[in-house]
Amino acid sequence: EEARRKKVGGKVLGSGDALMAQFGWPGISVDYRHGLGKLDLGGRFTFNYGFEGIPTINPGIKLQGVLRLSVLDTGKVSLALQFDPGFAFYFRDYFRMAILMPVAAILGIHVGDAIAIHLGFDMPMAVFIVPTTYFELPFQFGGGLEYRVDSHLSLTLDTRFGPDLLINRWTDTYFSFKTLVGIGYRL
Repeated sequence: EEARRKKVGGKVLGSGDALMAQFGWPGISVDYRHGLGKLDLGGRFTFNYGFEGIPTINPGIKLQGVLRLSVLDTGKVSLALQFDPGFAFYFRDYFRMAILMPVAAILGIHVGDAIAIHLGFDMPMAVFIVPTTYFELPFQFGGGLEYRVDSHLSLTLDTRFGPDLLINRWTDTYFSFKTLVGIGYRL
């Protein structure tokens, strides 16, 4: 069973290592995770062509840690909490830099040996510090699925959408979303 752990649903790896690549909107990312029982630790590199999920072209890179904690796992239902701290750098028109503090809750429903669906709530918060200071507070809801090809290889779909508040002396509200397809490999 350890070799069959989900990568995007509500489970953690348990033990061992995994690589995952995702692409779609707003960008392309590569994750590495190491399982430590009920906790996964790792890192992520992202190239975004969209600005934090808001439908506008704005190239940038993100460097993040990945911390994922299993809080429930009944075999058929699982719940994980995730925190991905890091930094973002955007380059369109002018340089922007942000401290990233995204949090997420993922509920996995395992409908068979090879298929899991998940429901998620993400708050990919950020504090932009260059060139001006403002707080980004998104509320994204959605879901996805994972199809396990074999004990090592998985195919994924992950989507979220919702309002994104940019808070400074004013508050602007935007629609933000992500839709990513991926491939995961258990090492």
